[in-house]
Amino acid sequence: MIISASRRTDIPAFYVPWFLNRIRAGYFISVNPYNYKQRKPVPLTPQGVTAIVFWTKNPGPLLPSLTYLDDLGYNYYFQFTLNHYPRLIEPGVPPLAERIATFRKLGDHVGPHRLVWRYDPLLFSKEYSPEYHLAVFRALSKALAGATLRCTFSFLNHYRQSDRRLAKVVPTLMSPP
Repeated sequence: MIISASRRTDIPAFYVPWFLNRIRAGYFISVNPYNYKQRKPVPLTPQGVTAIVFWTKNPGPLLPSLTYLDDLGYNYYFQFTLNHYPRLIEPGVPPLAERIATFRKLGDHVGPHRLVWRYDPLLFSKEYSPEYHLAVFRALSKALAGATLRCTFSFLNHYRQSDRRLAKVVPTLMSPP
């Protein structure tokens, strides 16, 4: 079984104690998001888990626990979202220089083959033009060189709720060119 940790919330950034408690317990309870009464235990032992995929914008809080996971025999890798938007768009993430340093430190621990850089999502507006993204992408590529072998990106998916929220901070949001 592959555990996709953090698609709905950033476990490495905000829930390390909870996660480590679940590792020690050997299971977690999966709750159906459409029917909260529907719950089932999911094994979380090294023998029952093929790999854990951590999706995060800040793996820093989990870094001290990686040796523990290694010693227990867990396989894991990281999808680390790293781009350069202001705090209004990405509140709660550390400053860019700190995220780059964390990325490099994580790459040193897990190796570049277990660390995927996500430049995601691509927002386009007057402030965030294709030229802006090219310049930022080049600078980040240089800063992250050697720490990863792979980068993925995606365009913003437009949903009514996210568009309303983003319109407050990026009033000129537009579709990709």
